[in-house]
Amino acid sequence: MKFTNGWTSPNKQWDKWEIRLRCGAIDVLRIKYDHSDKYFEIRILNLGVKGGGKKKVGKRK
Repeated sequence: MKFTNGWTSPNKQWDKWEIRLRCGAIDVLRIKYDHSDKYFEIRILNLGVKGGGKKKVGKRK
């Protein structure tokens, strides 16, 4: 188990939240929210929606 905002984490990310309940390869429930990127994701039984987020601009090759 990995904690993003654990007790000993020097760089806390208070604007990011994730609740995830997983059974094997199936996400029973996943709620993810990032306030700084204006991003959210909601999934129930591996079916879900995503929204927001900053657009990534990269160099074209």
